Amino acid sequence: MASIIKRKNKYAVVYWYEDDKGEKRQRWESFNTNAEAKKRKTEIEYQQETGELVIPEAKTISELLDEYMSIYGINTWAMSTYEARRSLISNYIKPIIGDMLIEDVTPRVIEKYYQSLLKVKSVCVNNRKPNNEYLSPHVVREVHKLLRCAFNQAVKWEMTKRNPCLNATLPKEDHKPRNIWDADTLFKAIDLCDDDMLKLAIKSVAIIGCPKINCTVSDFSGSSSSNNECCVCFSICLTIIAKRRHAVLKNGVLVIVV
Repeated sequence: MASIIKRKNKYAVVYWYEDDKGEKRQRWESFNTNAEAKKRKTEIEYQQETGELVIPEAKTISELLDEYMSIYGINTWAMSTYEARRSLISNYIKPIIGDMLIEDVTPRVIEKYYQSLLKVKSVCVNNRKPNNEYLSPHVVREVHKLLRCAFNQAVKWEMTKRNPCLNATLPKEDHKPRNIWDADTLFKAIDLCDDDMLKLAIKSVAIIGCPKINCTVSDFSGSSSSNNECCVCFSICLTIIAKRRHAVLKNGVLVIVV
């Protein structure tokens, strides 16, 4: 069983466990809110009943991330998020700073690591060619989010007293403005489309307003489009509506940027 004890502005989950030698030990895990503490208390009690209680005892960043993924990530994230973050860990974190001791990680170390990532070549994941040869500031920020959350958990598990990522400076990321259709482009796209349902979908996309995605081209001139192609195009437009994405018109061809 586990209990919750309030300490100043923190809530601690207290429970007993047996170490490798069979000796009973008490462990305290701190949380910022009572809700977080209750959630962790429920997890601990369930794991105690099933005999699957895992005690966080990592010493290196690799060990911390393994425990973070197995204890926190697998119970919190969707599968796609889990796979994306596992890819970041295996490609850009473990090979570079994975063997570093948690107690040796400082904001200065983290900042130097972030700067070094900008010189690391992007890895091809799931046979998808990366957009840039080297890691972009955006990917570095994704690595930062992952490490910051992992070290937050390490603080809660009392494996370290501070989170070195909180005060680290991140590389600047340039945000480019995205173009959207004007009225003339919209009317031209509607005129080029000879399918009523697809025309309705295009109008819906314009009303919702969508950001850009990558490129798939569909010809709506009517001369070469088959019914199947129209159905596929309609399906793509519905996907755009659902995901709030945009399309582009080029030389009489509707280009859906994916």
